[in-house]
Amino acid sequence: MAIDLDYLSHDRTDRLNNRNYKRIGDNPSEQLSEDRTNSAQDIDISSAKIDVTRPTAFSKIDFGAKASFTRINSDWDYSKKAAHSRSDFDSFAYRENTQALYLSLTQSAGKWRLKAGIRLEANQTQGKIQVLCANR
Repeated sequence: MAIDLDYLSHDRTDRLNNRNYKRIGDNPSEQLSEDRTNSAQDIDISSAKIDVTRPTAFSKIDFGAKASFTRINSDWDYSKKAAHSRSDFDSFAYRENTQALYLSLTQSAGKWRLKAGIRLEANQTQGKIQVLCANR
């Protein structure tokens, strides 16, 4: 019997501020605009798996199960302050859950080996995107 458990977590946040100035000679004088970008990403993936092998007098039997769970959230925010200001926001959320069962039989006959099996799988997926744009 083999049991495998896995987990991955990844979080990232980035911020960028940029100011644009009007230049007169070598000196910046008047601020023309300011751009700000913020982004965040959060990912969690987990899985569990079990595999069993049982030899019998007639054949070898393999069976097992696996489940995995994925969650991803991502946000992006942009704003510009200038004569024509604007603001954008994107949000993305994704979920996926998968469950599987399998069974296989292996039979040897001389130099031949026969294998038959079945796998059942269920999957639930959900995604949501939100986009907001505003010009001022």
